[in-house]
Amino acid sequence: MIAKRLEMAPEERAQLSMRICDKLLSIPLAEGSVVAGYQSMRGEVDISHALKSCVDKKYTVCLPSVTESERSLQFLSWSPEMPMKKGAHGTLEPDGGEAVTPAILWVPLVAFDRSGHRLGYGGGYYDATIAYLRKENPGLQTVGIAYSLQETQELPVEGHDMRLSAIVTEREIILPDPATSAGLGA
Repeated sequence: MIAKRLEMAPEERAQLSMRICDKLLSIPLAEGSVVAGYQSMRGEVDISHALKSCVDKKYTVCLPSVTESERSLQFLSWSPEMPMKKGAHGTLEPDGGEAVTPAILWVPLVAFDRSGHRLGYGGGYYDATIAYLRKENPGLQTVGIAYSLQETQELPVEGHDMRLSAIVTEREIILPDPATSAGLGA
């Protein structure tokens, strides 16, 4: 799936990323929401437009920072002018952001299925973080971000794998389970 993403022409990835951002921004957010995004790498969907739009709308936006020893993520507040630093696994993270707790997570992925399962890069960081955050906030919304070509019929699932509330592609917003998707518009 990573190879498929990277085979796309940069112009096509940019066009599809903008469509996906438009769909992301169509999902209603509660006033004062804390939205966690990511900085794209390895051909992932570029959601920078949606992140900047959320900042403009006065939402708190944050990006993940890898806590290697705990194999989890913490989220640091972010704004477009903030300096970034290289984090673990080649990710970019805010340099000096405040730790915040998101209410909605925009999650990158390698592959997904319509049941709301995702395949990441294998470290389990998002699964562990989602499990922890859902204990604190059972209403946590987790939205997988992908190109439609990343869809697969079925993924292998283990006990620690966390289902997503929704998946957004350039074609559609997929709501796999109404119980975990409450509050997300289509």
